[in-house]
Amino acid sequence: MKKWILSAMLTLAFAPGISLADLLIEPGLAYRTGNYSGGTAAQSGKVTGVGLNARVAYEFPVVFVGLDLSYNFGTSTPDSGSSGDTTAVMAGPVVGASLPMLPLRFWAAYLFWDYATAKTTSAPAYDLINSGTGIKIGGGYTIIPMVSINLDYIMHTYTKYEDKLLSTTGDLNPKITGSDIMISASIPLSL
Repeated sequence: MKKWILSAMLTLAFAPGISLADLLIEPGLAYRTGNYSGGTAAQSGKVTGVGLNARVAYEFPVVFVGLDLSYNFGTSTPDSGSSGDTTAVMAGPVVGASLPMLPLRFWAAYLFWDYATAKTTSAPAYDLINSGTGIKIGGGYTIIPMVSINLDYIMHTYTKYEDKLLSTTGDLNPKITGSDIMISASIPLSL
């Protein structure tokens, strides 16, 4: 009998909190620009491009917790050498807050999966992949009920590389660091 009462109390204690959670699905389109720097002029430069973002989270009355995803493509222009196509894939857990009665939201994400691939245009063409981690801090302003304009600041630290031409991998020494500003429009859907 005591186990039944304890089970009922625990169910009633946690059921209201669970029922208040919504599933947040937020697809978006983005433009990003940034700088990166490393040990050589070929490892330093600028990056610009467009991309797709998505956020999938459990949304409680004020806080949301979930996964932040981003796929970007564009152009990388090193300080030394020729520019080339680049892609970036980022993913990590996100925690955010929606301010009650205001159209503002804020979030922070730890990007445990942060890959940047640069495709060289000089002969022979090959891929150079840098991997590491990052931190994303951002905020959004809802302009109409279904559209949010967002601004993110992303800090990257790339610690490993893979050179497809030479078939080599290893640690970057010194590390390549970078920072991006990303402006996006998204549609936050609560299901």
